[in-house]
Amino acid sequence: MRLDHVNIVTNNLQKMVAFYTKALGFKTGWRPNFNVDGAWLYQDGKPLIHLVEQSNQGHKGTGRIEHFAFSGADKKIILQNLSEINIPYNFMDIPGTDASSLNVHDPDGNHIEIIFGVLPN
Repeated sequence: MRLDHVNIVTNNLQKMVAFYTKALGFKTGWRPNFNVDGAWLYQDGKPLIHLVEQSNQGHKGTGRIEHFAFSGADKKIILQNLSEINIPYNFMDIPGTDASSLNVHDPDGNHIEIIFGVLPN
């Protein structure tokens, strides 16, 4: 089993698309013709983030995800992108590994972690 995608409901569709494409290097791509606006954001040919525009979010689910994470990104490019568009982030080494973790929030406040390096199995 593997993670297929993360679905994010937003009332800031254009800001969210701009963040994920400019800061994190996602590409917009094909999306089914749903009856609601949105965008699918791709990495390596896979639509990992599905954005759904919805101005009234009050009736949507009650769950809470603290964060979602990606790995395998180019650290230098991500840091440069975040700096160029003045997005704050936290960076830390992961204890007991050669890996590090960048933590950032998208325009809707969703916490995203990007892991650089390899974690032990």
